[in-house]
Amino acid sequence: SCSNPIRLGLEDGRIQDSQISVKSSASTLLGGKAGRLNLPKTPGVSSGAWRAIHGDNTPWIQVDFLRPVTVTGVITQGRINNDQWVKTFKVKYRDDASMTWKQDSKVFNGNVDRNTPRENTLTTPETHRFFRIYPKSWKNYCSMRLEFVGCYIGCRDGAPLGFANGLIHASQITASSYNAPMTAPQFGRLVVDQQMNWDCWRSAGDDSDPWFQVDFIAKVIVEEVQTQGRENTKTWTKTYKLLYGDDGYDFTEYSENGVPK
Repeated sequence: SCSNPIRLGLEDGRIQDSQISVKSSASTLLGGKAGRLNLPKTPGVSSGAWRAIHGDNTPWIQVDFLRPVTVTGVITQGRINNDQWVKTFKVKYRDDASMTWKQDSKVFNGNVDRNTPRENTLTTPETHRFFRIYPKSWKNYCSMRLEFVGCYIGCRDGAPLGFANGLIHASQITASSYNAPMTAPQFGRLVVDQQMNWDCWRSAGDDSDPWFQVDFIAKVIVEEVQTQGRENTKTWTKTYKLLYGDDGYDFTEYSENGVPK
């Protein structure tokens, strides 16, 4: 259930540019990253909205939330500096890139001006990884800024969070140091499939206080950590501590019964 929906991160940047894709865009500054609710025209970043290329009669804009989220609605806007907005649209969703898209039965009414946000509620809340907006009609050009509304879901059935299968991108993984390109942080992934070809993360030899970090982008519930040593040499970590935080700067040490573990 999603009893207290929130904005899911397009507007405030929690959703990264790499998570946004579009079928087409009129220019780099009118690409998917410009399609964020309330984003102003910004030199080098945005020309006022996402705008599909002229002649694209079946445009779409998509967000990959990286893991299932519950979406209850969509907020849309037009282009901030031109009379361009989406008048009607459809919403589609799926869980995996190989699956067929499902869609809400409604054709939603969009905007009537440049900047007034309009929120539409889905027929029923939908929990999926990928959500895609298909504009059906528009004013002058197909231009849109948007935000999804809903809930990041809790931990109902524990599942791997994405290191081994590559769902967690290399850009989300950092470390205090590494000693060679093939032992960079992005290779510190659990080996469950030999064809994935990961090696390991290894800190630099003079790093006396090494650390390894993942930014999940959205809040997640972590129940356990699985670790391995390096496959092709007799090296592994014997003990470690776990810290967590919300901003990448202030961290809390994991403890049990008030005692750091």
